[in-house]
Amino acid sequence: MERTIFDAEHQLFRDSFRSFVEHEITPRHPEWEKAGIVDRSVWLEAGKQGFLGFNVEERYGGGGSA
Repeated sequence: MERTIFDAEHQLFRDSFRSFVEHEITPRHPEWEKAGIVDRSVWLEAGKQGFLGFNVEERYGGGGSA
């Protein structure tokens, strides 16, 4: 069944985030599970890629969708 609620921009975001998870998170997940903590570098990279702060005003560096 094809979803019709997403436009092209949504799909680009989904594809981008899926790639981020595949390359940055999935390979390192076992080590984080063992350590009991997620490495800070992945949070920094997620921020650089625009995957954090959606509800933060743009003037503070967020997505401004609040």
